[in-house]
Amino acid sequence: MQHKTIKLAGVNVRTPAAVMAESDLGYAYPNRHSFVRTMLRRAWRQKWQVERERFEMDDLGRGHCVYKINAEGVIMRWVAFSTILDESERTDRVIAKRWDITTALVEGDIDDARLAYLQEQVPLQEKGIADAGTLIWARANRSARFFNAVVEGLAAGKQPDPTMFGPSPYLVRSTAFYSNGRFNLLSFEAIDTTHPLRVPYRPHMLSAWLLRELSLDLVEHVAKRKNPNAARLSPAWRRYFGVGNATGLGLVPYAMSHPLIMESWARVREISLGAVLDRPIECQAEIDAQGHVAAPTPGAAVTGSTTEAQTIEKLLAAAITFVQQRDAKPDDPFLDDVQLVAQLQSVQRRLDELLAACERGQVHTWRELYAAAQAESGECGGLVASILVELSSDLDLEMDELLTVDETLPLDPTMPLGEVIERINQTYDWLEECHFDEHEHTRIAWHKSATNEEPRRVDRDEVNRPETELPIYAGWRVAQLRDVLRKAEAGGRAQQPVGEFLLNAPQWRQWVARVQAMSETFYGEMRINVTDPEFLPLTVQRFQLAMYGMINFMPQDTNWLRVTLLSGTPSVTDLGADTESDWLFVKPPKGEV
Repeated sequence: MQHKTIKLAGVNVRTPAAVMAESDLGYAYPNRHSFVRTMLRRAWRQKWQVERERFEMDDLGRGHCVYKINAEGVIMRWVAFSTILDESERTDRVIAKRWDITTALVEGDIDDARLAYLQEQVPLQEKGIADAGTLIWARANRSARFFNAVVEGLAAGKQPDPTMFGPSPYLVRSTAFYSNGRFNLLSFEAIDTTHPLRVPYRPHMLSAWLLRELSLDLVEHVAKRKNPNAARLSPAWRRYFGVGNATGLGLVPYAMSHPLIMESWARVREISLGAVLDRPIECQAEIDAQGHVAAPTPGAAVTGSTTEAQTIEKLLAAAITFVQQRDAKPDDPFLDDVQLVAQLQSVQRRLDELLAACERGQVHTWRELYAAAQAESGECGGLVASILVELSSDLDLEMDELLTVDETLPLDPTMPLGEVIERINQTYDWLEECHFDEHEHTRIAWHKSATNEEPRRVDRDEVNRPETELPIYAGWRVAQLRDVLRKAEAGGRAQQPVGEFLLNAPQWRQWVARVQAMSETFYGEMRINVTDPEFLPLTVQRFQLAMYGMINFMPQDTNWLRVTLLSGTPSVTDLGADTESDWLFVKPPKGEV
């Protein structure tokens, strides 16, 4: 496990070799700078207002609804069309033709004419055309078991059974969010820089939050139609339910095709962590007989130097409880819950030692706690990193700014071939570790299915159709480019402008431009070989999903996993100051009827 650090943005951060390795990407957890968290924090701080403007549903929850959003004076509306599919039609895969719920996030008013147009087009999804001012289209399906069970319970006057849901409490499962020019949707570049949804993925998170809100409103509505005296979900249950999601191979081509975005996400994660790790642990609170910090004073701030230790101890204890209440079955390739609990308890004991030492006047930093977690496992280190980043609230605005990335890859045609080679040697110094020169490590080819556009991994010894492969083999292609350029260099062409070289070899243009762009970054490419049979797509998927804010990573095989978004977050009706409090380790409501 690497613990070396270097400087970035004035703080000590982990090296690219540690951060961008497959072994580390696969242990990411969401934190306070994940997209859903930053969206809700902005909504609370800027006093966004959400109201249900229309809700025209029949007894079974079929119909449409409109939610109005006033975000800092920008008026938007989120419209949803709800039906009930036959179980034989319901699938979460891209090949689906119909969905229980289809939605659109639009700017401006929705009069009857616009509503009619949306009602015609939005349920078509890929075959529809969005109207002007539409930011997001999305779709979801009901969880037949969970949705109906909650309806029946509420109709009988009861709150849901907390033992029913396991680690993933949700009523609907999202299956896709479309944006940025698809189906005539508004492109990201067309959104004004002062717009409250200008930060990448903020429109998606707002849509997901309102989808969760609809699922809560919908079960209450159907229950009330069954029994006018039906119970309503308690505030705790409205927070506990999230949105389910199943994610497959499609995330990997996205990650490989957007290296500058992945690099910016790594910066956000590492700068916010590094800014905390070298802070001294200032413990001025009373230590009890068991070595634990006394409970914080009611109403005390959660981020001052005198309460940071209390915050970390509280979150670590909550994390242990959270993992204990999940199913303890192995989650290969991720650490199973029994092992993770034992490791977190070891870190908890180390925290007690550090706090006691601080009370005796010794100086220690949070880096020592993180090192203890990393020594246990990458999974434990990733979770503890998420906890420690909670102390980086002073960086909230700076981290938001890091997320907006110019993805253009301009080519400098005047750069000598020798300099391109040097940049590859420096930025891609990990290529030899991937063994791209060995057939056994380049056997996997990535194709897009002609029938449903889903990515597929195949053995190129069995299916050899290079003309239909996805152009996502960054490391392999750069390794090949390096070999070609080295031959040119050996032939005395080291000073030849790369533009001249590309006149006769235009197939290398995108990879030369990529090398030039990535050599200007800090963390650079993810250090993975997607053509290796041993590559685990789950690792890259988890890094992305954690940045979205998803939790409860449950692998179904090596290619896809189930996750939950928004569980524990405030609903529309209780968005307030406690939006800033941690909700990563939410507990199921108990003792409610």
